[in-house]
Amino acid sequence: GDVGRSPRMQYHALSLANHSSQPTVHLVGYQGSACFPAVADHSRIRLHLMAPFPYKKPAVLVLPFMVFKGLYLLFQLLFVLFISLPSVRLLLVQNPPAVPSMLAAWLVARWHGAQVWIDWHNLGFSILAGTHATTLGSAEAGLPILEGSRPNRSLVTMYRRYEAFFGQRADHHLCVSNVMADWLVEHFGLRRRPTVLYDRPPAHFKRTDVTEAHELFMRLRDIAAPVLARIDGFPSYAEGQTPLTRTTPVKSSASLGWRPDRPLFLISSTSWTPDEDFSMLLTALEDLDAFLEQPGGQVPFLLCMITGKGPERERYEAKIEGLRLRRCAVVTAFLEPQDYPLLLGCADLGVCLHTSSSGLDLPMKVLDMYGAQVPVCAAGFPALGELVKEHVTGEIFSSHSAAPRSEGLASKLEKLISGGIRKKDGALAKMRDNITRSETFLTRWEQNWSDILAEEVRCSLREGDGPGVLWTIATIACMALVALVVYDSLPSSR
Repeated sequence: GDVGRSPRMQYHALSLANHSSQPTVHLVGYQGSACFPAVADHSRIRLHLMAPFPYKKPAVLVLPFMVFKGLYLLFQLLFVLFISLPSVRLLLVQNPPAVPSMLAAWLVARWHGAQVWIDWHNLGFSILAGTHATTLGSAEAGLPILEGSRPNRSLVTMYRRYEAFFGQRADHHLCVSNVMADWLVEHFGLRRRPTVLYDRPPAHFKRTDVTEAHELFMRLRDIAAPVLARIDGFPSYAEGQTPLTRTTPVKSSASLGWRPDRPLFLISSTSWTPDEDFSMLLTALEDLDAFLEQPGGQVPFLLCMITGKGPERERYEAKIEGLRLRRCAVVTAFLEPQDYPLLLGCADLGVCLHTSSSGLDLPMKVLDMYGAQVPVCAAGFPALGELVKEHVTGEIFSSHSAAPRSEGLASKLEKLISGGIRKKDGALAKMRDNITRSETFLTRWEQNWSDILAEEVRCSLREGDGPGVLWTIATIACMALVALVVYDSLPSSR
């Protein structure tokens, strides 16, 4: 995928460059967002960026289009892996997408005698199922509950079998949750339980000091100021002031500090894709706007910033323009990689709308928020309890329309801010203290990776090359022979 939007793989590359004896780590993916400066500028990391597929999915002939796209991406990836890269010892593959990366990695590994490690972020077939599937739910089924046409069901089933086939042939597996590790062993028949490597925030996610916050919001002035100006009385920009900070004259100089009247700052990040229904947040903000207008409230105004880019952004921005809010301001922005941690470090509260297609993955954006000591309201799904401790480090709300209001996002947000947002005995302050004592906060990515994976990687690299080219040729020949025998045994259609 887009390397710049794959933070976990960028962190892997940094850890491999810092801990392994290999002179170079090659990071292969598609062009798009910029990588972290620490990755782009690292002397031992080489980026190999490919152009994304140039055509959009048509309304008709979807299956032939997807086959053509898969072949196009496969040959493009094989060219990079065979021609642009030197001989490799270990391939660490992100999944999803399984097509074409699993097949390409297997072929390259067999050619060079290298090992293939798969890092399971989610299940590719569950994403393909999309709107045709519910969560994987029951362990007995092992498949989404599919609706719609037979071609859709068949395509998802084929993808699942492909994913399981190449998964079984990998040398080692990583995944992001215990629930996922158990599912992969039970339903994909992996010979060895995957190593659970929880995402952890890197060290640069932390609280932002007032000087950095002031400079950041000054850079965001052109984006935020027009939105804030629409709401009467909203703390906004003025000479030496941002919505959160201000300069105060002190004798012959000026002192920079936090504004005492600054709004509650709520943040949410998204890739603006269909698996995050932002209408839930917009509906909650309308309810919250009415809640803030009630007399005697602790919070006069709320600033909501939504960061990220993606296909659904323009559609939701049009919806945001149509909201009639008098206490809540909603700003959308796409930030540079170095600015995103700074913005998170200014926030009072985060919202995560990620609803897992499989129910087995964990949203990395929640980890980033915890690194910045930001309590989170997150949409619930089966694996989320491994990350969000309800009433301790955050709240879990129901994304189902049939759920009672008390379980919805608006109710959870109202509960969190009703006792005051900056009081030491308030709910948000207690959650922030709990976050700072949690393992998620105390053990950052680099230490976690070193403790769990560093020795396994070193052992893997010391094991030496495997069978390599001749084994590959023999295997392909056998596969071709089997395919020919099966074809000859099929009944004639004539």
